[in-house]
Amino acid sequence: MKKKAVFLLLAISHIAVAIYAHNFAYKTYVLHQVKDKIQLHMKQAIRTRQTVHTPEYKALIDEGLAVAPDDVDLLVARSYYYFEIKDFDSSIHDLQTIVTLGDKADPEGGRHLLQCVIMEVASYPANEVKNCYVQSVKAMSRRRAQKGKIGITRLEYKDMLDVNFVTALFYIGAPTAHAARIKLLTGPETTGMTENEKLLLELIRDELLGLPFDRNRLLDSLRLTYGLPLKNQSDEPLAMPEESSQ
Repeated sequence: MKKKAVFLLLAISHIAVAIYAHNFAYKTYVLHQVKDKIQLHMKQAIRTRQTVHTPEYKALIDEGLAVAPDDVDLLVARSYYYFEIKDFDSSIHDLQTIVTLGDKADPEGGRHLLQCVIMEVASYPANEVKNCYVQSVKAMSRRRAQKGKIGITRLEYKDMLDVNFVTALFYIGAPTAHAARIKLLTGPETTGMTENEKLLLELIRDELLGLPFDRNRLLDSLRLTYGLPLKNQSDEPLAMPEESSQ
């Protein structure tokens, strides 16, 4: 009886593994098919100068998310689709889904920061927008600390986590933002850089160093694009708790 029980358990485990392997293979196949179709759709749209964000495009994304609801690439694509059609709530919801998936889904913090920017552009309540930015900066600070980077130390222009971190400091109006930008852009040594890396660094320096950061101008460019009301220049800027930027 014991041998039969062991044999039965082994048989069940083999069946379970086989089912899992089949499901995984099917999921992988569907995702590859969907992403290939999305790439083809985008190429055709560019070639014919038509909008990428069509109902057919969203249907492809939904097809992929049906088998892989946590696929970050597809969630980002759908978020952009919703943003383009001015369905800001849905766009923010997909970005929030990515944030809740943790560090692996948003290692550089850009998707969390984008969520905050869309919330602000879409005129979400100021306290919700401010909290989003604060949580975004705190999450990026934690990830930077895991790399041994505390506060605004060891900022590297080639590390997108650092770039997003400094950008978030400016959006929130942190007192350390300008000093962080200078460190980000003046710290790198050019020794050992390729010519392309040197050109990129010089371009970033020329574009950003010494320029005042006008958050309303940047956000208003998005508002104008989507026909949204411009921000009143007399509105109070968002203020960030000092401890979040240190």
